[in-house]
Amino acid sequence: EKPFECKLCHQRSRDYSAMIKHLRTHNGASPYQCTICQDFCPSLAAMQKHMKGHKPEEVPADWRIEKTYLYVCYV
Repeated sequence: EKPFECKLCHQRSRDYSAMIKHLRTHNGASPYQCTICQDFCPSLAAMQKHMKGHKPEEVPADWRIEKTYLYVCYV
């Protein structure tokens, strides 16, 4: 079952967070900002890809891609 529906294009989603991400495709929202070049990305996944495009010497020594994950699991 997909209870969440986009009112603009009627795409449906199983969860609310996925619908929020989908809505950004319509309104162009990009809430994640790069601390190096000030560019904006629409999702954490896009920000992770963006950061990999910077030269290693541009990235602060204490910055790790893992810091941008929504969920962290320690085993």
